Amino acid sequence: MVFQKVAHQDIQMVKNGVPCILMMFLFQKKISDMKIQIEAGRLLLYRAAINADKGFPSSKETSIAKAFCNKAGFDICNEAMQIMGGTGYSQESLVEYCFRKSRGWQIAGGSTEMMKNRIAEDIFERRFSQRPNK
Repeated sequence: MVFQKVAHQDIQMVKNGVPCILMMFLFQKKISDMKIQIEAGRLLLYRAAINADKGFPSSKETSIAKAFCNKAGFDICNEAMQIMGGTGYSQESLVEYCFRKSRGWQIAGGSTEMMKNRIAEDIFERRFSQRPNK
């Protein structure tokens, strides 16, 4: 949603008959990076879903997908807000709405830090207690 909004918004902004997005390498790079994050997240999510068809979903694969997708979503919304400037920050903006939602999803259903703990448990093949010693 946000990706399409930003990409199409800047194409509509024209300077001397040329879309602004096509004139500025920095915007092209930001939008390309957004697309890479979207596609990488989609592949990680598909991998976790396909492997879950063989039985229970792997906590490692779902944790990797969730951690990556949550961070990518937040980063994409953050860059979109930067590109759109004040328009992206207004409460009526789709970008501002998605920014708030993406931040919330970094906490809901297990924070990004918790997902990284699960990934570390798989790497080191042991569980790490997250509770203080008594």
